[in-house]
Amino acid sequence: MPSAASSDKNSMVSGRAIGSKFPIKRALLTILLIITLVIPAVLILKTVATRPDTKDINLKQSIKICNDDTLRQADNHIKTDNTIALGQLVKKIEQNSKYIEDPNCLYVTTIYYILVIDVPKAKKNYDNLQDTYDPGKGYSDKLGPFTKDLKSLESEIKRIEAVAEEFKKNSFFGPEVER
Repeated sequence: MPSAASSDKNSMVSGRAIGSKFPIKRALLTILLIITLVIPAVLILKTVATRPDTKDINLKQSIKICNDDTLRQADNHIKTDNTIALGQLVKKIEQNSKYIEDPNCLYVTTIYYILVIDVPKAKKNYDNLQDTYDPGKGYSDKLGPFTKDLKSLESEIKRIEAVAEEFKKNSFFGPEVER
C-alpha cells in the first residue's frame, strides 16, 4: 500500500502541481477560450445595437384601426352586396384619419368604392393600400377567405373606370361641364 508521502510525490513534479505542468499552454488555452467567447458576444451586441429599432417597425405593422367586429361586418356586407350598410361602415372607418395605415381598413374602403363605382376614391384608397399591404401577412382572416390581391383590385378599378367612361358617353345629361 502506497504511503501518503508517495502519493504527494506523484502529485508533485519538480515542485509544481500536475495542473501547472504546462503554464504557457494553459494560459494560451484560457486566452483562446476568452477570445472565442468574447469576440462573438461583442459582434452580436454590435449588430443588435446598429440595426433599425425593431420596436418602431413592429409598432407600425401592428396598427389596427379596424377591429375584428368591424372586419366581420364588412365581410358580411361585401358578401351580400349590401352597399348601403357597407357605406355606413366605411363612413365610420374614415372618421379615424389613421385608417390609411391599416391595410384591412383600406381593403374595405377600396372594395366599397369599387362597388359604388367611385373611381377617384377607389384609386385613392387603392394607392394607400399598395403602400401599407404586406403580401407576407395578407389581410385579416376576419375578412373571409376570398379577399382579392392587389392585382385583382387594380383590374377591378380599371373595369369600373371603363364603366364610368362608358356611362358618361351614353348619358342623357350630356358631357360634364366644369362649374
